[in-house]
Amino acid sequence: MLKYFRRFSKEICALIAREAFYCTSLQGEANYGITINSDLTVSCNCSGLYGFGKLGDLRNQTINEILSNETSNCFRAELARGKLPIIDCVACQNLHRSKDVPDINKHEIPKSILLENTVNCNLNCLACKRTSILRNRTKRSMTPDDIEFISLQFKDMGVEKVYYFNQGEPFFSDNIKEEIQSIKRYNPDINLLVSTNGQLLDSKDKQTAALMFDHIFFSIHGSDQESISRYQRGADFKRAYLNMKELIELRGSKKKPVIEWKYVLFRWNDKESLLDNAIVLAKEAKVDILSFWKTTFPAYGISYRYYLGFRYFQEYGVSSWKGREIDFRN
Repeated sequence: MLKYFRRFSKEICALIAREAFYCTSLQGEANYGITINSDLTVSCNCSGLYGFGKLGDLRNQTINEILSNETSNCFRAELARGKLPIIDCVACQNLHRSKDVPDINKHEIPKSILLENTVNCNLNCLACKRTSILRNRTKRSMTPDDIEFISLQFKDMGVEKVYYFNQGEPFFSDNIKEEIQSIKRYNPDINLLVSTNGQLLDSKDKQTAALMFDHIFFSIHGSDQESISRYQRGADFKRAYLNMKELIELRGSKKKPVIEWKYVLFRWNDKESLLDNAIVLAKEAKVDILSFWKTTFPAYGISYRYYLGFRYFQEYGVSSWKGREIDFRN
């Protein structure tokens, strides 16, 4: 209900200001937008839990053709009229307002793509709509042939960056080593980023795959078992932390992949003692970056200490779009 109220409010505000909307994802300009799902459908955003943002299917059209098809054109036309075509637009970072709206019949070929190799996950996180996600996929994981097919499209498009994650755990796939090798074979200079809960990074093949990325986010939302398990249900803090630490040791003196501990702040894991402990552990593991991410979801789990500006947060690195981050490389 709140989302629909926000949708109405945004449309009214745009009407009063005599402005229209446009979407950098649909224009092919967004750094983080167009998403290839595990069943080879293509969505305009990464949070399409119910399929509202599906634009087409790679089995029938290329990404360029999908961004030119009837669905995409209708979305852009609605935005140009000051309307939000789908409810997902409400919270999307790629939605913008302007008096000067781009030509709705033109778009760029995206240079940055999200790729969901699998929608399967080994955890049951508190705010995850797992049932809806699985219901909205006709296939849970891509095959090696799917990845090769996509890799060739990336080559033709000149894709420069791939976020190798979405609604699943990338390392759930036993084929991830072959998947990354396939992408790199056709796109040797591509920039690859992955996000993982770290639980499954405990085999030689998966570690080899991880070391082929340019940046790895270890999503470990706590600094001990109690603080992590409230949100990441089924997670083992010690396993995730040791897997992260071992991967850093395997990387040795190389600068890549950059290894970042992503710590999302909730009211149950944001106490000063827990954050101080995370810093100690991050230094011990020789992590490159420790970032504390703000979030407003779920609403009852919001870190009120962060949003109220408790003083101790100012001691943790620098402010960023994430929240706060400490770059140990500097």
